[in-house]
Amino acid sequence: NYNETYNLSPGLSWRISQKVKFYQEYQIQANYISYDFQKATESNQNKIFRRASSLSRLNYSLSENLEGELNYLYRFEDFGQLLWKDEWVRRPSWERKTQGFGLLVRHKLFKSVIFSSGYNYEIRKDYSLLLDLPTGKEKKVFTYKFYRNLLNFSLDYVTDQANFVRFVWTIRAQKESGSKEVLSNFITITLGRTL
Repeated sequence: NYNETYNLSPGLSWRISQKVKFYQEYQIQANYISYDFQKATESNQNKIFRRASSLSRLNYSLSENLEGELNYLYRFEDFGQLLWKDEWVRRPSWERKTQGFGLLVRHKLFKSVIFSSGYNYEIRKDYSLLLDLPTGKEKKVFTYKFYRNLLNFSLDYVTDQANFVRFVWTIRAQKESGSKEVLSNFITITLGRTL
């Protein structure tokens, strides 16, 4: 049997001006699992998973102490069977599309104190890919939807280059198909030390 995984992660960094920077990141992943002794049968063990994503970030520095960032994410995933027809061909069974955007503002209040606030929105939709027997064509059926809103407030106290304390308050609202919206609050305290 074979379990093959391929990853590709190119990126781009562009300093548009003294205050504006643009970052572009891509990630492509593919995983193939196949069994040579099952070429004559339609086995669920012969499968393929693929993922491709794009993340764009635009950073603007208003001053040395104040900067903001806007980002956008797109991700596509699919999964299915591998069938042997003189070569391995795929029969996808589902696909998923995710989109999201975020806004971050970072303000250095004092030499050792940094305040940040951010908002992120994410929406995900799943589809089943079915074979329409009368026509022999593939049909896409919507099956699932999920969305999430995140609001973050953080305060960093940097004692020196090797130590910091971070306090984060996160408000999360999320909902999925067939359920009510769930609202949650999280508080996280992090102590960091570089050795």
